[in-house]
Amino acid sequence: LRNLLQISLTNINTRVMNSVTTILSKDWIHMTTEKQFNKWITKQFYEAYNKETSVQRIETTTGNGVPDLLVITPSEVWFIESKFQTSNIRPEQLAWQIRANEIIKNENTIVITMCAYPKTKRFLVCKYDRTSISSDKTKPLMIGEFSLNKKGFKEFINHFLASKLA
Repeated sequence: LRNLLQISLTNINTRVMNSVTTILSKDWIHMTTEKQFNKWITKQFYEAYNKETSVQRIETTTGNGVPDLLVITPSEVWFIESKFQTSNIRPEQLAWQIRANEIIKNENTIVITMCAYPKTKRFLVCKYDRTSISSDKTKPLMIGEFSLNKKGFKEFINHFLASKLA
């Protein structure tokens, strides 16, 4: 009976540990705010670039329309507007992104909007330029849709690296 009880406890322990590991590996599970999404983005950049990166929140210290995050890696500079459960950006954010994307002439500086949708476990990446504006609405250039997890973030980074080589 003791052996049977010990085997049962071991099985329960293993299942609980597997469940905890699964929950912890799904870093989207606790995400409920844009601030948490920004922290997730920061963590993913540090991991993707082996900590050879600098991420700074810049929106609150500068003027209207400036993106939320400045990310510097060994090969790129990223300006990222982050959104949570929406892809709508304010007019001043739209103007800033369009102007920045007009001025930038190299593929190593990237100005994008990242939109988290934790309920569907995905994030969208879009870019705004002059072609985003029409007489009746604003429509971003859709860059991609990725899983809101470490694998999806790596696919996002690889998408940009591949587009630079093309």
